[in-house]
Amino acid sequence: MKDFSRSRDVIAALTRAIQHHFTVTLTHATPQHRNAVEYRLDPYRLQYHQGGLYLIALDHAKEDVRTFAVERIRSVAITRSRFTPPPAATLEELQSTAFQLIHGEPQLVRIRFSPEQTPYIVERQWHPSQKLETLSDGSVILSLMVASLWEVKRWLIGWGSEANVLEPLTLRDEIRSECQLTIDKAVSSN
Repeated sequence: MKDFSRSRDVIAALTRAIQHHFTVTLTHATPQHRNAVEYRLDPYRLQYHQGGLYLIALDHAKEDVRTFAVERIRSVAITRSRFTPPPAATLEELQSTAFQLIHGEPQLVRIRFSPEQTPYIVERQWHPSQKLETLSDGSVILSLMVASLWEVKRWLIGWGSEANVLEPLTLRDEIRSECQLTIDKAVSSN
């Protein structure tokens, strides 16, 4: 669970802007950037996900809907400009492409899970688009239509050799590279 005690003013300003459809300017800092970056956004909603609070907003510069971690928002200024929010159905459709939080153009992901892991895979809905195909050896193929391969990659690495990516092959290659890099770092530190 993240600590949002230092984000009270940010959350209050975002809540007001969302309720009244005001455009905001905010500064947001990530571990990858030394300095906070300023954005002009139309804030659509705050979304709670796995202990974190995220802002879903239209980024004026990129002309795209993006996700921002609230605890990384340093400041919010509500402007006098108003916006018309998209229909709720449009936001839901957009969010349905996300495996977790990152949305975008969906692509097919197919993963074969070992017979030992099949019970854990079939007992949950991992994504609204999922389709399951049980094979004669007891393994299962999970098919998803999701946007972010990065989120799927992080999830799949936790399954180790019990999960085999069938497509896209770029995802398989990324996982192989990530695991090899982990091994190389472990060996070099010994």
